[in-house]
Amino acid sequence: MRVLTILFAAIWLSSCSVYQLVKPGNVKIGDAFSVHTDVAWSKVESGKTESWTIDGLGLQALQFTKGLEHGETLYNQQHVNAKSSLPKFTKDMSPLEMKDFIVASSVAIGALKIREENFEPIKIGTQRAYRADFRY
Repeated sequence: MRVLTILFAAIWLSSCSVYQLVKPGNVKIGDAFSVHTDVAWSKVESGKTESWTIDGLGLQALQFTKGLEHGETLYNQQHVNAKSSLPKFTKDMSPLEMKDFIVASSVAIGALKIREENFEPIKIGTQRAYRADFRY
């Protein structure tokens, strides 16, 4: 079973994306926050999302979504199969609605048997955020 870790302040990425090295140390994520890593990662960006991996996105990923606006989707429409549509983010989502938004978005892009573990509110600096582990 693959593990998908998503961090929110919150993807499936196109196969033609270019990976970049993330060196150990403090790393700025957009204009919102920074994280500290003790190990090197590979990163790929798509829209407002940065996905980091050590062993490959199919095995594990740490994903940062930078500032979704009301009405935006978590994933790009190009990643959705023809029978699905992406749910839209709303700024007044409760934590449970946020979890459901992530799961529905992941199912729309093809994740099977997805389940959430360890969904919890966290603080990143002064910002409210959510951290969750998803298995699929």
